[in-house]
Amino acid sequence: MVTGTLAPLISGAQTPARLQGEIRSDAFVARDLTLHLGAGVNTRVASSVRLSLVAGAGRVFEDEKSRFSARAEVTGRFLLDPDMRARWGVYAGGGVGVRHERSDSPHLVLILALGAEGSRFGSLVPFVESGYGGGLRLSAGFRQARTGQR
Repeated sequence: MVTGTLAPLISGAQTPARLQGEIRSDAFVARDLTLHLGAGVNTRVASSVRLSLVAGAGRVFEDEKSRFSARAEVTGRFLLDPDMRARWGVYAGGGVGVRHERSDSPHLVLILALGAEGSRFGSLVPFVESGYGGGLRLSAGFRQARTGQR
Protein backbone atom coordinates (compact mmCIF):
# COMPACT_ATOMS: atom_id res chain seq x y z
CA MET A 1 0.00 0.00 0.00
CA VAL A 2 1.36 3.44 -0.96
CA THR A 3 1.04 6.20 1.63
CA GLY A 4 2.17 9.79 2.02
CA THR A 5 2.05 12.93 -0.08
CA LEU A 6 3.28 11.24 -3.28
CA ALA A 7 0.73 8.41 -2.98
CA PRO A 8 -1.70 10.08 -5.41
CA LEU A 9 1.08 10.35 -8.01
CA ILE A 10 1.90 6.68 -7.75
CA SER A 11 -1.61 5.24 -7.34
CA GLY A 12 -3.33 7.65 -9.75
CA ALA A 13 -5.90 8.66 -7.13
CA GLN A 14 -6.84 12.25 -6.31
CA THR A 15 -7.01 13.72 -2.85
CA PRO A 16 -8.34 17.08 -1.71
CA ALA A 17 -5.17 17.57 0.38
CA ARG A 18 -3.66 21.02 0.61
CA LEU A 19 -0.26 19.54 -0.29
CA GLN A 20 0.50 18.88 -3.94
CA GLY A 21 3.19 16.29 -4.65
CA GLU A 22 5.61 16.50 -7.57
CA ILE A 23 8.26 14.40 -9.25
CA ARG A 24 10.87 16.02 -11.48
CA SER A 25 14.11 15.72 -13.42
CA ASP A 26 16.58 18.59 -13.50
CA ALA A 27 19.71 19.47 -15.48
CA PHE A 28 22.13 22.14 -14.28
CA VAL A 29 24.69 23.45 -16.76
CA ALA A 30 27.61 25.46 -15.35
CA ARG A 31 31.27 24.44 -15.27
CA ASP A 32 30.02 20.87 -15.21
CA LEU A 33 26.79 19.09 -16.12
CA THR A 34 24.66 17.96 -13.16
CA LEU A 35 21.62 15.69 -13.54
CA HIS A 36 19.13 15.16 -10.68
CA LEU A 37 15.91 13.31 -10.02
CA GLY A 38 13.79 14.92 -7.35
CA ALA A 39 10.54 15.01 -5.47
CA GLY A 40 8.74 17.74 -3.64
CA VAL A 41 5.61 19.15 -2.13
CA ASN A 42 3.81 22.41 -2.86
CA THR A 43 1.18 24.29 -0.94
CA ARG A 44 -1.14 27.11 -1.92
CA VAL A 45 -0.23 30.31 -0.07
CA ALA A 46 -2.62 32.60 -2.00
CA SER A 47 -4.81 32.12 -5.08
CA SER A 48 -1.85 32.77 -7.42
CA VAL A 49 1.11 31.84 -5.16
CA ARG A 50 2.55 28.40 -4.39
CA LEU A 51 5.37 27.55 -1.96
CA SER A 52 7.50 24.50 -2.75
CA LEU A 53 10.02 22.31 -0.96
CA VAL A 54 12.07 20.09 -3.28
CA ALA A 55 14.88 17.60 -2.69
CA GLY A 56 16.91 15.98 -5.42
CA ALA A 57 19.99 13.87 -5.98
CA GLY A 58 22.06 12.70 -8.91
CA ARG A 59 25.47 12.99 -10.49
CA VAL A 60 27.87 15.75 -11.50
CA PHE A 61 29.76 14.93 -14.71
CA GLU A 62 33.22 16.51 -14.94
CA ASP A 63 35.64 15.43 -17.67
CA GLU A 64 35.78 11.62 -17.51
CA LYS A 65 34.56 11.39 -13.89
CA SER A 66 31.25 11.70 -12.09
CA ARG A 67 30.40 12.19 -8.44
CA PHE A 68 27.35 12.35 -6.18
CA SER A 69 25.32 15.55 -5.92
CA ALA A 70 22.33 16.49 -3.76
CA ARG A 71 20.17 19.54 -3.14
CA ALA A 72 17.28 20.94 -1.14
CA GLU A 73 15.31 24.03 -2.23
CA VAL A 74 12.56 26.30 -1.01
CA THR A 75 10.90 28.29 -3.79
CA GLY A 76 7.80 30.30 -4.44
CA ARG A 77 6.02 30.70 -7.76
CA PHE A 78 3.46 33.21 -8.99
CA LEU A 79 0.92 31.69 -11.40
CA LEU A 80 -0.56 33.89 -14.10
CA ASP A 81 -3.44 31.42 -14.63
CA PRO A 82 -4.21 29.69 -11.31
CA ASP A 83 -7.74 28.66 -12.40
CA MET A 84 -6.66 26.67 -15.50
CA ARG A 85 -8.42 28.85 -18.06
CA ALA A 86 -5.62 28.44 -20.62
CA ARG A 87 -4.10 25.20 -21.85
CA TRP A 88 -0.66 26.21 -20.53
CA GLY A 89 -0.29 28.27 -17.36
CA VAL A 90 2.84 30.40 -17.17
CA TYR A 91 4.53 31.16 -13.85
CA ALA A 92 7.62 32.90 -12.48
CA GLY A 93 9.38 32.01 -9.29
CA GLY A 94 12.41 32.24 -7.12
CA GLY A 95 13.92 31.02 -3.89
CA VAL A 96 17.01 29.59 -2.24
CA GLY A 97 18.67 26.21 -2.25
CA VAL A 98 21.52 24.28 -0.73
CA ARG A 99 23.70 22.14 -3.02
CA HIS A 100 26.36 19.65 -2.12
CA GLU A 101 28.55 18.50 -5.00
CA ARG A 102 32.07 18.15 -3.73
CA SER A 103 33.82 17.00 -0.59
CA ASP A 104 33.81 20.60 0.65
CA SER A 105 30.84 22.12 2.49
CA PRO A 106 27.42 22.68 0.87
CA HIS A 107 26.80 26.06 -0.76
CA LEU A 108 23.76 28.32 -1.07
CA VAL A 109 22.26 29.20 -4.45
CA LEU A 110 19.71 31.85 -5.36
CA ILE A 111 17.09 30.56 -7.79
CA LEU A 112 15.11 32.36 -10.50
CA ALA A 113 12.79 30.38 -12.77
CA LEU A 114 10.18 30.71 -15.51
CA GLY A 115 7.89 27.80 -16.17
CA ALA A 116 4.64 26.53 -17.56
CA GLU A 117 2.15 23.93 -16.38
CA GLY A 118 0.17 22.06 -19.01
CA SER A 119 -3.36 20.73 -19.11
CA ARG A 120 -4.41 18.04 -16.72
CA PHE A 121 -3.34 14.53 -17.77
CA GLY A 122 -5.42 12.18 -15.62
CA SER A 123 -4.43 12.98 -12.05
CA LEU A 124 -1.23 14.74 -13.12
CA VAL A 125 -0.22 18.13 -14.52
CA PRO A 126 3.02 18.24 -16.57
CA PHE A 127 5.41 21.17 -16.17
CA VAL A 128 8.59 22.54 -17.72
CA GLU A 129 10.94 25.16 -16.23
CA SER A 130 14.08 27.02 -17.09
CA GLY A 131 16.03 29.46 -15.04
CA TYR A 132 19.18 30.17 -13.13
CA GLY A 133 20.46 28.92 -9.79
CA GLY A 134 23.92 27.41 -9.64
CA GLY A 135 24.03 27.57 -13.42
CA LEU A 136 21.43 27.26 -16.17
CA ARG A 137 18.52 25.12 -14.93
CA LEU A 138 16.26 23.01 -17.15
CA SER A 139 13.53 21.01 -15.46
CA ALA A 140 10.49 18.89 -16.32
CA GLY A 141 8.11 16.77 -14.33
CA PHE A 142 4.61 16.14 -13.07
CA ARG A 143 2.61 17.68 -10.25
CA GLN A 144 -0.47 16.22 -8.62
CA ALA A 145 -3.56 17.77 -10.22
CA ARG A 146 -5.70 20.08 -8.10
CA THR A 147 -9.45 20.28 -8.65
CA GLY A 148 -10.10 23.39 -10.76
CA GLN A 149 -6.68 24.93 -10.00
CA ARG A 150 -3.07 24.66 -11.01
